[in-house]
This record gives sequence, structure tokens and C-alpha cells, in this order.
Amino acid sequence: MIRAMELFGNFISIIYSLVDYRYTSQLRNSTGLDPYRLYNPQQQDNTIIYAFVLQYPEDNLVKLYHVIPAIKTTVNLFGSSGLIPLSYSTPASLNGGIQLDITGIGWTKFPSPAAFVLKIEYAAD
Repeated sequence: MIRAMELFGNFISIIYSLVDYRYTSQLRNSTGLDPYRLYNPQQQDNTIIYAFVLQYPEDNLVKLYHVIPAIKTTVNLFGSSGLIPLSYSTPASLNGGIQLDITGIGWTKFPSPAAFVLKIEYAAD
């Protein structure tokens, strides 16, 4: 997990959500962008979003209000033994955001009892 966290080395921005999550992003290709920018643009084929979940939800539903999915959107949990693919839903109450049900994931698969990280690729522009 430490190596995975090192891979996040080029974090550019942290955007606060409505709940106890923190977001940052990484670009696959930053050619032509200001190297001193404060925020990465959200580009579907270029931006990878990392959502840091700082408190386990009591109902086991992770609600990401600010992540709007596209057809190619994928979500993975950084687990103790590698990436764990997750499916998501888009309930109307999230106004286009995504919801993940982590009920079926055993506690031993989470890398930490305090927080976990989701890797979201190909979210909408």
C-alpha cells in the first residue's frame, strides 16, 4: 500500500466533498498544461480521480456526489492485495453522482481500518 501511495506523487488538487471524502486527481498526459496549476482539468480519457474515504459509511454505501460517470467509468478499491473492481449505481438522490456498496468486501481486504482509497477512471468531463 505504501508503494501505491507513492504513485500518487503528483497530486495537484484536493477538492472537498459534501461528506467525509477527499478527492485528488492525476493526469495520464499533462502536455500543454501549466506545471504550476492548482487544479487538474476533468478530462474523461486523461484524468484519474482518487477518492480518499476517511470514515467508513454506517450503511456501507459510499456516495460520491461529485463524480459523474460515463459509459467507460471504472471504480477500483485499493485493497490489501491489489485493486478490487467495484460496481456502482447512480441513484437520483445523488444528482448524477455515483454510489458504491461495499457490503460484500471483507474487512481483511481493506488496507486500513481508518481509511481507504478508490481509483476512478474515465469519469465524465
